[in-house]
Amino acid sequence: LLLIGRKTGDAKLFVAGVVLQVMFWNIIMRLAEASLSMEHCCRRVDTCFSLLHLAVRLLVYGNLIVRDIFVSAFIFLTLMPWVIINAINDVCLPRFSIHQTLIYRTPGPLAQKQISHDSSSDEEVAAGSAAA
Repeated sequence: LLLIGRKTGDAKLFVAGVVLQVMFWNIIMRLAEASLSMEHCCRRVDTCFSLLHLAVRLLVYGNLIVRDIFVSAFIFLTLMPWVIINAINDVCLPRFSIHQTLIYRTPGPLAQKQISHDSSSDEEVAAGSAAA
């Protein structure tokens, strides 16, 4: 599918091929992890093919490490601009924090509704005590 999509220039076919390949790789990795967790099967494979068990274990662990490295790199790269902005902010304006400004933003129209609701309930209480 990948070669056909690349030769014909169809982007949808190419993306479908990549998705299919990733799904098959995930299935293979799940099956390999499951086979490693079965001790009886591992003992039987070790007696017949001792290097196969080591190769599968290396493949599974290597795949897990690479996946963890990619996830860590993605998190690092997406948070790095904010860390740089915060460091520049700390140097230029030590008493003003952009982070705190973004967290504690103004309430907006909701606060105005709450204030008008509180003042109308105060008027009802005052009217009720005046009538008594």
